[in-house]
Amino acid sequence: MHIDEYFRFGRYEGLTIREVYQGSEHADRELIKAYVLHKIQFPNVQDTISEEMTYEVSDTLLRVRCGLFGGDSMNEDLTGVIQDLFRDTTTWTDDQVGNISIDNLNIKTAKQTDSIPKVGGGHPEYIDWCIRTVDGFYIDPDSIVELQSLTVFRLMGVKVNRKIEDIYEYGPKIDYDKFALGEYTLKKNQKKYEERVYSNQSDYRDSAYWDDEDEEGYCSACQQTPCMCSDTDPG
Repeated sequence: MHIDEYFRFGRYEGLTIREVYQGSEHADRELIKAYVLHKIQFPNVQDTISEEMTYEVSDTLLRVRCGLFGGDSMNEDLTGVIQDLFRDTTTWTDDQVGNISIDNLNIKTAKQTDSIPKVGGGHPEYIDWCIRTVDGFYIDPDSIVELQSLTVFRLMGVKVNRKIEDIYEYGPKIDYDKFALGEYTLKKNQKKYEERVYSNQSDYRDSAYWDDEDEEGYCSACQQTPCMCSDTDPG
């Protein structure tokens, strides 16, 4: 398989191997906004300040006010509180208490709307897992070299910057990473590739043999077309 081929199975069906492995340096705006709205509704932080905060949300901006500060709310810098609220939740414990990650929210939304997932953060571990465990899944050796040379864009959550008073700008928080497939994974991939090449060669030989037999006038005794059994020996 080439890295620009599409997944036809699994959680990332409809995305290419490259898109899943690398992600996007500019995560989908709709995905980030959906995550922000989800976190406002289901916060992973429970404290006195965050419980008193109210939000107005546009595509890139937030208006945030906190009832604890009364009329001084606009002068209070809430960047740290908001930043913590919007951090990505990727651990098993987070999932158990309902703090869904950006990636899982992306997949859940795609299933609910019967659509293709957005290109979010890179998830090279999924490619590694597919090579190791999914029958028939491998990447061409030349392509796997290119794949491992890619920068992985890790979507770590949402970053927030205060613009003025109670207005904050938000966007994807991206970490830049490199990922190397494990030695076992590379050996498994090479083995799958070689098995596929051998299988294709065998299928071709078998196809050529049967095509000859199906040819009109083919003689199975002398294996010639037309039959040469009655020909006089030229010697």
